[in-house]
Amino acid sequence: MVGGIIVLFFLLFILILMGYFSYQKYFNNNKDFNFSEFIDPEFNNITKKKEEELKKKEEEEKKKKEDLKIPDCHYLGKTFKHGERITMYSRDTVDPYDSCDRYARVRLCSAGVLAGEERFRFLNCKPLVDCLTSDNEIVKDKESLELYSKQEVKYGDDCERYKGQVKCVEGHLIGNTIFKYKNCSVSLAGTCEVNGKIIPNGETVTLFSKRVVNFDERCSDYVARRFCDYGHLQGDKEYIYDKCVKEEAKNCFLDGVEVAHGGSRIFYSRRKRTSDKNCQWYSQQRSCFNGVMSGVEEYKYADCK
Repeated sequence: MVGGIIVLFFLLFILILMGYFSYQKYFNNNKDFNFSEFIDPEFNNITKKKEEELKKKEEEEKKKKEDLKIPDCHYLGKTFKHGERITMYSRDTVDPYDSCDRYARVRLCSAGVLAGEERFRFLNCKPLVDCLTSDNEIVKDKESLELYSKQEVKYGDDCERYKGQVKCVEGHLIGNTIFKYKNCSVSLAGTCEVNGKIIPNGETVTLFSKRVVNFDERCSDYVARRFCDYGHLQGDKEYIYDKCVKEEAKNCFLDGVEVAHGGSRIFYSRRKRTSDKNCQWYSQQRSCFNGVMSGVEEYKYADCK
């Protein structure tokens, strides 16, 4: 009898342990385990439906709040939160010895709008950096200009042949690097000067001893070639003119009549003939030579009647 009771208790104990471990296994696999579900599945269905309705309501409330959110400010590709203060500038660059702080203002992002003066529209500002040419001339940042590849050329050459375009960008000259001088001049070293005319060293020039020759002379009779040898002009110092012109022969004028150089005309010693002599008796053929009439000066009238 006693042995049967002991066996019965032992079996009951085994059943209790099995029930406990089954409960633990189910609970671990179902974190949302509800004891009511274990007892009544229909109750669990009602609970789930209420939870879904509550979750849906929470999501709707969240969406309403998002719809009522104050908008941010969007400017030049950047986003600023409502209430954020932004330092902005009226200039994006300043001179090398100036300060960006002089052109700064704080603007406020308010409900999607940047409050403050609109002329302060730049988010960044930086000092310009000037450039320096090889002959120590300053070129302003962002300035484009023409520089020379040579600082000095020989007399007779032209600086314009050595000019090119460059631009100063943040302290660097952009362009062909051979153009680096702001100034170019023509050198007079070794040149010769005669009568105000500059002759390059090593050149030979044609000069004249007379600037003007008579109508019956030739400039070629007064010409010579002279050579410039490192500042010394070789040759006869009498030849100093770079040009020579031939003087034109002059016409003659007498009694209102013009007689061309080399031409001739009859002139009279009287304007009226006498009773016993005709005009031919008082006439003479006179010639003009370079403004001077030949013959006797007494024959000075162009007409006789």
